[in-house]
Amino acid sequence: MGRPTVRPLLRLLACVILLSALAGCGPDPEQSQLCERLMTAFVGPDHQLVDAEALDSGPAGRPPAVRISYRAGGALRWHVCRFAGSGFEQGRLELASVETDRDGRLTPIQLDLLRVWLDLPEGEKGRAPAVWPSGPSGELLYFVQTVINALAICCLYGLLAVGYSLVYGIIERINLAFGQITMVAAFAALLATLALVGEESGRMWRAGGALTGLLVVLAAGAGSGALYAWASDRLALKRLRGGSSQMMLIATIGIAIVLPEAVRLLQGAGEHWLAPPLPQRVELVSFGGVWTGVTLGQIAVVGLTLAASLLLFAGLRHSRLGLQLRATADDRKAAALMGIDVDRIVGASFALGGLFAGLGGVVLTLYYGGVGFNAGALIGFKALTAAIVGGIGSLPGALLGGVLIGLLETFWSAYLSLAYKDIAIFSLLTLVLIFRPYGLLGRARDWSDGL
Repeated sequence: MGRPTVRPLLRLLACVILLSALAGCGPDPEQSQLCERLMTAFVGPDHQLVDAEALDSGPAGRPPAVRISYRAGGALRWHVCRFAGSGFEQGRLELASVETDRDGRLTPIQLDLLRVWLDLPEGEKGRAPAVWPSGPSGELLYFVQTVINALAICCLYGLLAVGYSLVYGIIERINLAFGQITMVAAFAALLATLALVGEESGRMWRAGGALTGLLVVLAAGAGSGALYAWASDRLALKRLRGGSSQMMLIATIGIAIVLPEAVRLLQGAGEHWLAPPLPQRVELVSFGGVWTGVTLGQIAVVGLTLAASLLLFAGLRHSRLGLQLRATADDRKAAALMGIDVDRIVGASFALGGLFAGLGGVVLTLYYGGVGFNAGALIGFKALTAAIVGGIGSLPGALLGGVLIGLLETFWSAYLSLAYKDIAIFSLLTLVLIFRPYGLLGRARDWSDGL
């Protein structure tokens, strides 16, 4: 395949993403999500999130509290959640106190009731704040736990980055709607879970049919992602392939606007939450009363990502469809002369990329436990950053980029000020585009070279 001609456009896109990141800076995502869930407890489901900000007064810039502002009944309300730990310490998701604009600080009994209502995993309730041991041993434990906590976000970005690279490798165009397709798939996984078990979704995973339920939810999320990506190509993008890259880019921006607005009208503007299916922790190393561990959910996410990636690489190398995809990626005109239906193969690449975006949506719903209509924008931009840093069009590069961006985000949150986390991520994108525009593993050719 010839040298792509969209590198200047990628540089321009990097500037747009960097500017958009300024609106995405905020508190620890998991602490923020936990605190946002309390809106329903205080005012019911009829509310709209306004802002979530870190009260940045802790040591080393780690926020000891998160302030949530929202509208309910026409009034602007807020509450502040303080946690027993910061960074990635044990106890970081344990509510130490809650203060509201109406009632002030809640009593210990009210706080215990909130913990029960939140259905926190065992081990996050009522635990005294953990203090990491001082010295090299404590620093090593903290480092290891930070790496472990980066696993899920690395896999999420990697899955979505693979989706970007699959499509780019075929048509040399970027589909900016993949983040929103991940959001749609996350809602599909949410609805599938509720259809199986109703509102008591947190109890589903302790019942006898847990594996069957997980497979059904996985199929719903991945299938919806593939369907929406394929439909977007058939209905909106197919006729624009022969035009300029700007036309395709604008069309995908339009899809990225339509999808979340449709979900907002159908499902409402509020966040929707599920109890994580596999919150149990496996202890790895213990020292000074503090231990590092990995949850079964993190193991499942890593296993899902590895399995999907291995199946993809094996399919591209050995299956008939994989051979046609590789031939089309090498030279579309030559592939057409050899009897390959290029139009069908392009549609298949969109569906396959959407499937990986859908798997990311399942991770978003089941591991992180919450999804809203605007969840796809920042995730999509970060995954696109991962794809470009690794080498846009390179499938191994997409996975590598997901790992690098996930590690950067997690370690920045653990050791530095959260206020600059997203700026650091998108600054890395800018530097890569300036000094190595094809990314770490990318070349002037595409992902078919290494298969």
